[in-house]
Amino acid sequence: MSTSKPAFRILRRAAASAAAITLLAAPASAERNVSATFDDLPTGTAVSGQYAPAITFGVNVLGHPDGVFPVVTRLRSGEHVGRATPETEPSRRVRPRPPSIWGRLGAPASNLSVQVGTFGSRRVRVTLDAYDSTGTLVARATRTVSKRLDNQLRIAVPHAVITTFHLTGGSLAPLRVDNLRTSR
Repeated sequence: MSTSKPAFRILRRAAASAAAITLLAAPASAERNVSATFDDLPTGTAVSGQYAPAITFGVNVLGHPDGVFPVVTRLRSGEHVGRATPETEPSRRVRPRPPSIWGRLGAPASNLSVQVGTFGSRRVRVTLDAYDSTGTLVARATRTVSKRLDNQLRIAVPHAVITTFHLTGGSLAPLRVDNLRTSR
């Protein structure tokens, strides 16, 4: 099939216009980095959907509610962070479980990082797991953290496939969580 030069130019312009419209229609969260700093929320706020659709806390890999919601806490320095406490049941027969924060991303990411620390004086092992849309674990980062918030857990994978994350503490000590960031 032969196409004349004017017809080819028209087809090329139409394709360029369609590509531009596709880019304009893409959600903003898919085009930029996303972060949850907790600085923009009042003290005492249980964080769940305040950063939606970019980040929603309390949603596990199957899309069900799970884990604890970080609660905004103001530190002596004036900085706001999320505080995750151990999970407890009203019944005394069920033992408390270490803090566990689930989150779902509005757009797949290839990088995920979060600053963590403890509220106690003891050092605690913390794990950040990243999952794809099928619920498959794609990466894990583990670190022993202190009370300071300069402990960063970071995951980087070659392609933007991270859709869900799970942050867990290794003891019953409450966790500090801050500056959760994603990028494509």
